[in-house]
Amino acid sequence: MTRDNGTTRVAEAAEAEERWRLKRASGRRASSVTLSCVLCFDQGCLLPRRPTHQRAVSIVAGIKRKSRLLQQSHAGTVFQASYLIVSDLIAKEPVPCETEPTRKEDEGRSTMPQRLWSAVKTNLLCHTFFTLTFLSSGLVLNVLQLFVYCLVRPFSRHLYRRINYYLIYASWSQVVALAQWWSGSRIIVWGTDEDLEALLKDHHMCVMNHSFEVDWLVCWMICDQFKMLANAKTFAKKSLMYVPVIGWNWALSEIIFLERSWEKDSKTIGSKLDLLLDYKDKILLLMFSEGTRFNKAKHELSLEFAAKRNLPKLKHHLLPRPKGFVYCTRHFKERGSSAVYDVQLGFKNSPNLPTIKNVLNGRPFLGDLYFRRVPLDNVPVDSDEECTKFLYDLYVEKDKEMDDYLKTGKFPGTSRELPVRIWPLVVLCIWSAIVAVPCLYAFYAVLTSGSTFTVVAFSTFFALLFSVLHWMVGLSEIKKSSKYGTTDRASSHSDGDKPRENGVAVLRKEPVIRSSS
Repeated sequence: MTRDNGTTRVAEAAEAEERWRLKRASGRRASSVTLSCVLCFDQGCLLPRRPTHQRAVSIVAGIKRKSRLLQQSHAGTVFQASYLIVSDLIAKEPVPCETEPTRKEDEGRSTMPQRLWSAVKTNLLCHTFFTLTFLSSGLVLNVLQLFVYCLVRPFSRHLYRRINYYLIYASWSQVVALAQWWSGSRIIVWGTDEDLEALLKDHHMCVMNHSFEVDWLVCWMICDQFKMLANAKTFAKKSLMYVPVIGWNWALSEIIFLERSWEKDSKTIGSKLDLLLDYKDKILLLMFSEGTRFNKAKHELSLEFAAKRNLPKLKHHLLPRPKGFVYCTRHFKERGSSAVYDVQLGFKNSPNLPTIKNVLNGRPFLGDLYFRRVPLDNVPVDSDEECTKFLYDLYVEKDKEMDDYLKTGKFPGTSRELPVRIWPLVVLCIWSAIVAVPCLYAFYAVLTSGSTFTVVAFSTFFALLFSVLHWMVGLSEIKKSSKYGTTDRASSHSDGDKPRENGVAVLRKEPVIRSSS
């Protein structure tokens, strides 16, 4: 819409309002907000700055609601005119929706204490301190886990798991506290009351989409709200077992590590699943059947493979790899588990991008997490072919769920925000206080030492901490995700077929049950 046309439409709205003022009989007064909303969207001809498209849509929705309330009165005329004008401006000249608010605008609206608190949250020293706290506490907890593993587990596996639960919680809850209390991130849970209540009554496997950097963090957040954080299990690459803190923590927590070879993994996965299913407390086993995190390059290869094999073409997911799903669902059903859960995660309504960097900088994300219970009696586990078809059909349904969500901002069922627990914050504060005392003492000692060597050593130590922080954040970045699925050999074949190079069949080395990384 041109400037002249926009001005003409505004003039028409003003004339409509004036006519109503002359004719009003009920004594009502028209809202000046309506005309102001119209003026705001006139291509900047009356105001120097134009609001974002996202805010424009929300204003239109507000005007539409008011027009419905006033449609029986003369005031409804000007509201309807305003609604048509603003809608026309948005439809003809859309502005890309901003996922993050402009920093300068936010700073201009915030108070001095808010700006100071924002500066603290984005301070690199704070991030480095959190890294030091997590690593140092993690090493202490690793030692305690090993101690309990050697002295308690041989005599009572259940007692070992109960003690280990709190040791795991003391580590993982620190990350949950950063998300929930430091950044203020929240998760809206969707689904039926019956499905969510049943989730906590049995061991379940959750098949989740894998599209975001914070998939694992959202799972930790929601499991903490379900009071089962330390009983959240997954698959991981065996190489992670040797990484201090998180890898050692997982190794002592009966997480399932994979060799990246089905020939080897098939001999051990059954016994590892049995260990998890022997838990007296309920566990959730998270599985990413897509094999790797969704991105454009992998999606194109997935579509190409689906076209060659006459398989479903998914819009928002990669084509799943069925062999791991078939094996695990069959094992769960044989052990008496009742259902598998379809889990979908989306961030359409989030004010900021869902990244670890934003969490560290105190910028919240808002996620929508959908749970749908699928009874294992409905899964044909007796036949590999039928179970594989079931998985493909499940992902077709998941794709439709995501497509509808991106259009409406809602998943099926009712929404609820579970209460945030204070215990992660308590744990983080306790560990921070324990670590802060020696840190402050060391800092004071360095300042008063007068030794160049001491200063250099202290600076090197913090530089190393910063490097570790950068590495840990980078592990979750989409651009640094696994290369799995980006080559013909890794992505152009199914679980049951051998890939070919120049027409010659080669041995498949990738695992068929994918890790969470």
